[in-house]
Amino acid sequence: MTRKITLPSGKVVTINERGDIVSDSLETKPSTNDAVSNAQKALNTIKQIREAGYAGDIPGNVDLDDFLHQVSSKTVPQPPKYQTGNEILDETLKGVREYLETLKAQGMKLNPAIEITPEVTQRFINQAETELSPYYSSRIKVIKNDLNRNLETLNKQYLSQKARAETEFRNSLAATQEDFADRGLTFSGQRQKTEGQFGESAGRYFEDLASSFAEKGREFGTTAERTLGSRELDGLTSPSITTYKPEIGTDFNLSETGSRSLFSPESGVVGSLEREKLAAKKARELELEKAYRQNRALTFY
Repeated sequence: MTRKITLPSGKVVTINERGDIVSDSLETKPSTNDAVSNAQKALNTIKQIREAGYAGDIPGNVDLDDFLHQVSSKTVPQPPKYQTGNEILDETLKGVREYLETLKAQGMKLNPAIEITPEVTQRFINQAETELSPYYSSRIKVIKNDLNRNLETLNKQYLSQKARAETEFRNSLAATQEDFADRGLTFSGQRQKTEGQFGESAGRYFEDLASSFAEKGREFGTTAERTLGSRELDGLTSPSITTYKPEIGTDFNLSETGSRSLFSPESGVVGSLEREKLAAKKARELELEKAYRQNRALTFY
């Protein structure tokens, strides 16, 4: 009766009942140290493969050293990277690939023959845009119309208050001048001083009036811009209000000094509705991609 034993050196020999070695050749069994060394070598090779720029899955049945050589010599195809130059398209492609990676991580087997190309993704983008645009276009139109109406109303209110104040100042000046005349002070220094103070007060009033309405216009416009975004308000024609200064003589008159726009859009503002639309489009694009795979039985096999 014989049996095999492992020597401290790692060699395996066959002995008989008396302890004599009866095998002509010695078998070698890998030691634990050899296994650890081989594993470490494999890890180092995988690290070199990644450092060489390969980001895909490494086949389990390949020689790692040979695979590293192929990667280094650019004979192994790299995973596709979509850079179309279209930010929204690239972002959608990224989302689709993340979706596929999630399925793979969950243990679902993907059909390797299926690839979502930029052309297919563009179809999803176009369909999502077609479906969502009417809704968002109507909301944009309502907000723009409200803004234009509010600015026009402000302009009319400004002109109305300006005309009313002009009449009141004119009547007040006439009453003051009449009082000085009744007292025989028509050409007095006191009258000149009073009229000077009257003109300064009127000037401050009309300056404050223009500033007040310009600020109201800015508030209306800023609210709309933060909702729609700067691009939607590009080319907006905003009404302007005329600014005035008083002229005091034998009568009270106003002369134009310039104009102030009720609202001028900023640049680079991304509106809340704009962000909402982008998010809705991306969500719809992913829904279309998922339905596309399921309907054509392309997701699993």
